[in-house]
Order: sequence, then structure tokens, then C-alpha cells
Amino acid sequence: MDNFEALFSGRVSKRKDLLTLENNWLNTAIDLTDATDPDSLNYAEDYFHNALLNQEYKLIVGTSTFQYKLDGLYKNGIKYEEDEGTGSTAISASGAVMAAAAPVFCTYCDTCKNWQRKSNWTIQFTDTDGRKWKYKKVIAIRGISPDGRGYVRATIKGRRKSGSKWKRKRAYLMLQSNGSIWSSQCTQERTFNSGVYYSNRPRIWKKVQYAAAGVRFFRTKKDKVIGIYGLRPKNSDTWYQDNLKLSW
Repeated sequence: MDNFEALFSGRVSKRKDLLTLENNWLNTAIDLTDATDPDSLNYAEDYFHNALLNQEYKLIVGTSTFQYKLDGLYKNGIKYEEDEGTGSTAISASGAVMAAAAPVFCTYCDTCKNWQRKSNWTIQFTDTDGRKWKYKKVIAIRGISPDGRGYVRATIKGRRKSGSKWKRKRAYLMLQSNGSIWSSQCTQERTFNSGVYYSNRPRIWKKVQYAAAGVRFFRTKKDKVIGIYGLRPKNSDTWYQDNLKLSW
């Protein structure tokens, strides 16, 4: 990523911006909590997408400017909620809201969402060698993106306490996501399973994602997508596992 970003002189990517914020946070954080974690600003929820975005979360493709925000993806300043088969735009800030650009009512958007994220740090645990660990669980749906595909993403990040500070430390990781997604207007259900990923070497973080074949836009309902996570420290046979449902 550094070599790629170096091709664009004077530009600071969102990936590098978030990395700087996280480094500063780890240097000063007494504990790792969602309330203070700058990862909550990771609106794209993707390491590689963030390398393409500028510090304002923007990406220009031809004459279109895409911008990631907390509540969704915007295209040329309008929330990008394109419904399959119609090409019309619906604003999903609340139910039964008429779109500014077309007479489409999004009556299902409060209960069937295409842009949600849930994250949680585990409680501190001590491995068999007496080392203190935490790991971060993230489950997110990004049901529409500039590349025209929707994704469900699960991410795990491991951290170990070294002295008084938390450090990025490698461990064996396990990760899976599964559940149900729905068509853009929340009429057709499809179940999915990313399969179980086990790292064959110690890693600092890992992401698994599911993109529905042939489906460019989708949503999910509350508690219908789950991430399953596990961390095994090096030189240990014990897995520390947890899960997280996508809720709101």
C-alpha cells in the first residue's frame, strides 16, 4: 500500500490518516475501548478502499465523486441508495422518506439496512504464558459501493499489552461470517456463509468478506448477520473465541 500511495505525490490517503490516528491512540490509551478507538471513523470498512480515498473519504471516478460518510455512501452529494432494476434513488435516513431526485418511497429502510457497522473490544484475557490480550471484533454491511457490488465484512484485530501500552502483536486468527441478506427493496432473502478462515501463520489482523454473486446491491435486518472470531497466541494451543451480531 505504501508503494502504491507513493505514486501520488502530496496526497494523504484515508488509510494512512487512520493509521496515524491509531498509532497516536495506542501510544496513550490506558485501555482499548470503542468510545475512544479512532477505528470508529473507518466508514469504508475496508483497508484497500481506504488507500484510494482522500482524507475527506472521497473518490473521483470519471465525472462522479463518491464520498463515504457515517450513514452511507454519497454520489455527487446525494445519498447513493440505488434500487436494483429501477436506477432510482431513495433516501434511507428514516422510513417513508421521499427521495429528492425521484418519487420513490423507502418504506423498508428503517428495518432493512444497507449500511451498518457494529464493533466491540473483548474483555482483557490472559493467555497460558501470562500475557494480556484483547481483540477487536467488527461486523459490517456495505450493501453498495463505487465498484457496484455490496459486501458483508467481518474483521478481527489482535492487541497485546506490553508494559503499560497496547501493541499490535501477531497471533493465529479465526474468522467467519454468516446470516441472511435481502434484495434492495427487502423482498427476497438469501442466506450466506463466508466459510471459516484459519490463518496458517500469526497475523495482526484479518478481514473476510462476502459479496453475493450477481447481486450488486443488498440489505440486511437487525441481528440477521453474525461474525464469529477467535485468537490463539503463538506458542499456545488455546483459542479465545467470541461472536458479534450486526445490531442497531
